[in-house]
Amino acid sequence: MDYGALLYSPVYAVLGVPALLTPVDGEPGILVTAIDKTSGIEVAGAFDVLTIKPAAAIRVRELAALGVALADLDESPLSLNGRLWRVRSHMLKPSPRGELEGEVFLILSDEDA
Repeated sequence: MDYGALLYSPVYAVLGVPALLTPVDGEPGILVTAIDKTSGIEVAGAFDVLTIKPAAAIRVRELAALGVALADLDESPLSLNGRLWRVRSHMLKPSPRGELEGEVFLILSDEDA
């Protein structure tokens, strides 16, 4: 089953917005399609206590096609929906076919953006 075509493509076509990402060791201002989750997602914190943090979701395949390494995401600036964010960390959300077919959640902060 092609999860990218059946699941992610329609979702990103409807909910995705253009965002500018500048990876730490990459090209400045790379245009990506992101899903704005800045209202917060649940992220496991210390002692497995869930906290709510702003995030953006991007398809791993899109980043790979643009030559963006996951290791270069942390501390990168991201311009999303008219606001500048800083990527504090990232978390993979694999599809049933693995990490490369899934998404990466960028955990965001507006501090020092």
